[in-house]
Amino acid sequence: MTRRIALIILALVLASCGSYEADTGRQVSIRPTIVPSTPAPPATKDTLGIASEFIPLAAPAQIPADDQRSLGDPNAPVTIVEYSDFQCPFCQRHHVSVFPDLKAKYIDTGKVRYVFRNYIAVESHTSAPAAGVASFCAMDQGKFWEMYDILFVRASEWGIDPNLAPQTMLKYAEELGLDSKTFAQCQADPAVLAKVNAETAEAVAAQATGTPAFFIGNYIIPGAYPMEGFDAAITLASQNQ
Repeated sequence: MTRRIALIILALVLASCGSYEADTGRQVSIRPTIVPSTPAPPATKDTLGIASEFIPLAAPAQIPADDQRSLGDPNAPVTIVEYSDFQCPFCQRHHVSVFPDLKAKYIDTGKVRYVFRNYIAVESHTSAPAAGVASFCAMDQGKFWEMYDILFVRASEWGIDPNLAPQTMLKYAEELGLDSKTFAQCQADPAVLAKVNAETAEAVAAQATGTPAFFIGNYIIPGAYPMEGFDAAITLASQNQ
């Protein structure tokens, strides 16, 4: 009975925003997260059997030591790359309910290096490109993680109208003490939006099927997993499984 209840809870928690189907390089449709048929090896501390949902990666992510969108020790034994959409409600759920514990338990203790990448997985998230751009522009002025937090926590303010979103994000930049003129110029630069789109293409090429998606060691962790899922994935990664 206890395991049945756990599985029901897991089914409710493991949710993600859908992704685009690639068609000659063009994003054209939305599809749900797909669970792979080949199970991953079991991990310790995996009391809910979550590891069977992990998707094998062709190769672990390679992140430069000086990456400006990373937290934690660059030499940490495990790296987590979060592919996320600031407008995705499941990504917001992860940020509020799991990320603080993950940071305290693994990032702040030197066990994990945590990296962010954009993955705009749903075409109806029309304000998400502006948020991805704003995160890059904040990074340029040394405030990426502060903007990262604001964009998730205050998504209801900027997610309604894509035409107004950039101005709202400019106000956030001013709140953070950033140079507003430089920030606005960055927002208007098409090369910055191209970076956001390139990261989305990377996630699609790696077979990430929705957001959030977490690249941990040799696996993609698809969806908004509870802390137990990260415990299992980090254990696998630390064992090079």
